[in-house]
Amino acid sequence: MDLILKRYIKDVSEACAERKEFVVTLRIDSLEEALKKVFRKGLVTGNVLGVMAKVKYKNLEISITNTGRMLVRNADNIEGLKEALKELLT
Repeated sequence: MDLILKRYIKDVSEACAERKEFVVTLRIDSLEEALKKVFRKGLVTGNVLGVMAKVKYKNLEISITNTGRMLVRNADNIEGLKEALKELLT
């Protein structure tokens, strides 16, 4: 995994769903910094009292919790997802 991704991401796994979805777990030690980057570069389309937010970045739809769990929709494959996450977290 790329150094940027290693710094912010603990795990990436494919979710079992009809649409292509991935679950991304952010690292606790860099969570605050990662959340700031996601909210700065992405378009926040919804927010539930600081517990969960919905963010749009390029073609990706991201649901993100304040504990660092992200559900990412519309990624074609894991390689494309990692490239988009690298851009988002740089």
